[in-house]
Parts: sequence; structure tokens; C-alpha cells
Amino acid sequence: MEEKEHIHYDQFAKNSGIKLVEAKNGEAIAKMEIRNMHLNGLNLVHGGALFTLADFTLGAAVNSLGGAHVTMSASIHYVKSAKEGTLIGISKQVSAGRTIATYDVEIRLEATNDLIAIVRGNSFKKS
Repeated sequence: MEEKEHIHYDQFAKNSGIKLVEAKNGEAIAKMEIRNMHLNGLNLVHGGALFTLADFTLGAAVNSLGGAHVTMSASIHYVKSAKEGTLIGISKQVSAGRTIATYDVEIRLEATNDLIAIVRGNSFKKS
């Protein structure tokens, strides 16, 4: 298995219902259909589910360049709540050095393109 292919073996993402749509050239798109398991006590998508989608999308983007990268830090800003539909994570590189890269991820509701959350994260290249 090539190092950049290991993202396809992420069991947590699979069990969370996340599907990778595309990952190439340091960018990625992933989707997550909102299911009951993603909802909090207010019947809104749980912040942890949004963060998981963002972290996976960031990882897919940076790992599409090769090597093994892990998230060092990330901050999330919740913009709007969601209850149903499909969420899309879109990750793009902001900057990259020899071992550390910064990425932005937008989480949007597919049907309306509403912005749900914004994440900025830093990754570290392990190899």
C-alpha cells in the first residue's frame, strides 16, 4: 500500500459514514449523509461529527501529496446548524513547508450550499 492510499483504510471515518469523493494535488472533497447517529440531544448535527468530517477531509487532502501526515492542531468555527441532508467537506491548502502544512476546510450542506462550519488545521509530515 502506498502511503497516500492509507486514507482509504480509516475505519473511524468509515464507521462515521464518511465517503471520500476526491483527493488529489493537495485538495479533497468528502461527504457524510446525516443520520440519527450524527445528531445531538437537540436533533442537530453534533459538533464532533462535523469535526470528524473536517479532519478526515483535511487528512485526505494533505495525504494526497504522498507521505504520512497527521493533524497537529485544528480549530473549528460553527456557523450554522444542520439537521438533515448530506454534508460536504472541501479542503484546500493554505501553505506548506517541509514538514508542516496549513489547510482550510469548509463544511457545507450539499442541497443548499449553506456554510455549516469552517476549520483551519495544521498537519505534520511524519515521513
